[in-house]
Amino acid sequence: MKVLVAIDNSECSAAAISAIADRSWPPATTFEIVTVIEPLAAQYCFAGAPAISTIVEAERQIWDHCQKMIDDKVAHLGVIFGHGRVKGKVIEGCIAESIVDHARETNSDLIVVGSHGRTGIKRFLLGSVAARVASLSPCSIEIVKEKQASTAPINANCDEEEKRLKAHH
Repeated sequence: MKVLVAIDNSECSAAAISAIADRSWPPATTFEIVTVIEPLAAQYCFAGAPAISTIVEAERQIWDHCQKMIDDKVAHLGVIFGHGRVKGKVIEGCIAESIVDHARETNSDLIVVGSHGRTGIKRFLLGSVAARVASLSPCSIEIVKEKQASTAPINANCDEEEKRLKAHH
């Protein structure tokens, strides 16, 4: 089995890595951790930005940061599953489409992504990479959501009703 894990530098991506690490996998399973960088220079060249060298330097720093993040996650999962079973890659392009294209190119069996869990206007304005990957994916996809702290139990109204009935009897 080939598992493609797409991450960014977020808590939901950390949850996706944890979900992979906490599970038993068949012995032949391989893992590839990827992150996607959207190219800055191309966007600013069309806008006629005068400081292209500054943009190119910023892009290089982003690339270096992402490569270090990937290397750290590969090392972490390599300790758990064996270094020969885990590799990583930084990809440049549109995020969701690049993840799906890479899954096709590598014949991945499963894509694992984290979800920020945005709803409503935030999801509309910011979009959802996980939803886009799910709609385009050539293989199975697992969307891992970061656990949210609950302020009240879901059955709080039922508990109150039960207490009221017990007091009445």
